[in-house]
Amino acid sequence: MISLSLDWFLLAVLGVGLLALVMLWVPQLWFRHPHRWSNSELQICRCPKCHYSFFVPPQQNQAACPACKERFRIRCRGNFLRY
Repeated sequence: MISLSLDWFLLAVLGVGLLALVMLWVPQLWFRHPHRWSNSELQICRCPKCHYSFFVPPQQNQAACPACKERFRIRCRGNFLRY
């Protein structure tokens, strides 16, 4: 059997506890960042007929509503969202 003094035993328990704490803390720091708000490459478009909102790529100047299939021209209103 391995002889272990009380000092070394308490030091080993403290080390394992700190290691477990770090192993639980690091993933929390890692997974917190993707949930921040970020700008999207898509723009929000709203159908003038049925008022359905959907995303379109920024290069498109025409869109078809997925709800009512109405085709319309996308008007650029600046770099801000309108609600």
